[in-house]
Amino acid sequence: MNKFKSLDSSKLVEIGFLRKTNGVGGELFLVFNEGFSGKNAFDNFLFLEIEGLPVPYKLESFELRDDQLAVVKLKYIDSKEVAHGYLGCKVYSFIENRQSDDEFNPFALTGYLVYNQKNQEIGTIDGINNYGGNIVLTVLTDNGEVLIPYHNQLLISTDKQSKSIMIDIAQGLFD
Repeated sequence: MNKFKSLDSSKLVEIGFLRKTNGVGGELFLVFNEGFSGKNAFDNFLFLEIEGLPVPYKLESFELRDDQLAVVKLKYIDSKEVAHGYLGCKVYSFIENRQSDDEFNPFALTGYLVYNQKNQEIGTIDGINNYGGNIVLTVLTDNGEVLIPYHNQLLISTDKQSKSIMIDIAQGLFD
């Protein structure tokens, strides 16, 4: 009998990334993505994306520096040299840890269907990236992978039940 419960990665959402080390004991700066902050209630575990998979790490300490930055200490990362190997890793937590249900978080859109302003299906969101404050959706279409810029002002509607969004896509991108 298997006593271990498998992780449902669909319940994880990208909350930020590890930017740099802090001190010599393995502490790391966690930069929060839009829609998250140090005010969120985080579980005892954070998940780091390693080789494309979420790997759980026990959170030993959490020190908030401002709304968008925290210093975290994770179990088994005990030196600056070891911590250096984790720089740039995406950090995930459970979706329930969002600020509120009323706030929309683009980093929770993985797996959603994308429709344009003409209600035409474009594809499925495979990933969300933050390039220096510019959010870009990686969408799998019938013609391959496409990058679509995202901004809250481009969002027309969301439907959590059907896991779909409608966004205003620049004319000519899919015409």
